[in-house]
Amino acid sequence: MIEITGYDELLTELDRIDDMLRHKVTRDVATAMAEVVAARQRQLCPRGDPADKPELKPLAETIAVEVRVYGDRVLALAGPEYPAGAHAHAVEDGHAEVLWGKPTGRRVGPKPFVRPAIDETQDAQQAAAEGVVAQAVQDFGS
Repeated sequence: MIEITGYDELLTELDRIDDMLRHKVTRDVATAMAEVVAARQRQLCPRGDPADKPELKPLAETIAVEVRVYGDRVLALAGPEYPAGAHAHAVEDGHAEVLWGKPTGRRVGPKPFVRPAIDETQDAQQAAAEGVVAQAVQDFGS
């Protein structure tokens, strides 16, 4: 229970509530934007042969969103998770071809899906952010 015994304490508590709401909305905005990017990454992610390494999870299924808070800053990450998606950079950027454990001397071309997903979803990310903020304002007003 909070006991307020003066105007200064009231202002302090109001500032604290304002900070709490701002931090929550900021986290929610970052999450919503990252979810838009992750959904597009899953669509664009190349599908390998399911018979090749059937014990491993497909790369598209490793794509997730993680939100980190550093003081007043919020960072949302969208992309393949470690360790199952640790090879995503090789798919994204291309790599040396290896067959049956032996290098062939050829390269497998890049199949970008992370950067294109970010670039292609700019408008949808903004719409998601605006939706979260509008909902927060509506919830706060009711």
